Amino acid sequence: MLIAGGALQGYVLTLLFWFRRTGDTASNRLLAALFLILTLYLSEMFLWVSGLLQFVPYLAGVTMPVIWLVGPIYLMYTRRVLDPGARIDARSLVHAIPAVLVLLHTLPWLLAPVEQRLLVSRAFAEGRIVSLRWQEYVKVGSHIVQNLVYVVWTHRLIAARRAEARAGSSDNSVQAGIRSLARINLGFAGLAALFVLLYAGFAVEGGRLSVEIDIYWMLGVVVFLQMHAYAAVLRPEAFAHRVAAIAAVTKTDEGPEPDATKTGNGKYARSTLATEEAARIRDRVLDTLRTEHLYREPSLTLSAVAARCNVSTHRLSQVLNQEIGKSFHELVNEHRVEEVKRLLEDPERASVSVLELGFEAGFNTKSSLYDAFRRFVGATPAAYRRGVVASPPEPDRST
Repeated sequence: MLIAGGALQGYVLTLLFWFRRTGDTASNRLLAALFLILTLYLSEMFLWVSGLLQFVPYLAGVTMPVIWLVGPIYLMYTRRVLDPGARIDARSLVHAIPAVLVLLHTLPWLLAPVEQRLLVSRAFAEGRIVSLRWQEYVKVGSHIVQNLVYVVWTHRLIAARRAEARAGSSDNSVQAGIRSLARINLGFAGLAALFVLLYAGFAVEGGRLSVEIDIYWMLGVVVFLQMHAYAAVLRPEAFAHRVAAIAAVTKTDEGPEPDATKTGNGKYARSTLATEEAARIRDRVLDTLRTEHLYREPSLTLSAVAARCNVSTHRLSQVLNQEIGKSFHELVNEHRVEEVKRLLEDPERASVSVLELGFEAGFNTKSSLYDAFRRFVGATPAAYRRGVVASPPEPDRST
């Protein structure tokens, strides 16, 4: 019943996201297509395990080709979430080649007489062993490799966007959204790992299908569906546009001047920025952040600070990396934490909640406040406040 409930839930999610009016329409429909494929596959496997397939034998194996589209659609969905301007063009059809090849290989079975498929479905329903040919080993093994390729591909895409966001924005909600996508990708990797384990059991059994293997696999698919839907619903509507704006800024940073020297190493090896000038920019940036409290703006960007300090974003990025040794996101969060500490130490703000103080300092999510505070202070804000109250400063007895 759990599997049947998961399949029913999958069809509901498919309809909800296909007709969803909030968020990006293209990414919603890509997610709906992903849910539909997984749910159709889940439904067929349920028919196999429950024995109901003997009543509809013509459905046996019909979802095998389309399951090869899961990885490509998953990648396209993630890319679209991270960049609403990403297009699905003719080149994207290359990703469908494996599914087409599997369809061609499966055609003899799909075109086989219903009686032949009925015999196989009945044998499986009665618990009799169903052995497969060596070609099925190759097909399942290739599917595992395909899944792993798309896991790595998606991981690299998410990591690149995360680096751009840390370098160009202090918006903690963007980082939270990217971490959510990373967790989803980890879930997809877990699904692929489960596939590997079940394939190993399949191989040990000599290519014999078993009900236990299918049940574990179906449970994994149900969990993945639920996790993906939950994350998509909670993701802010403006998330994709915020990430795209950050990426646009980091990609349009001016490059090194044509007469740059060749001294130094790394990304800024050809920069003409002198040490004295870099120090002046560093001091100007730090002083501006402290005195003008720019960090209180939740969506503060590198370009905004660069404009305020009258310096290019490229040079500011160089100063952050070489003179300060921190990403823009880390530097701004550090100032926010210092502001929260000051507010927590203020007796007149003792009745104000920690979260409200965090929002006042520029944080826009509870998780980002607590994560940053633990990172820079080594304790939670609440624990820090209790420590301050329990240990008031000693009075000055020197006078």
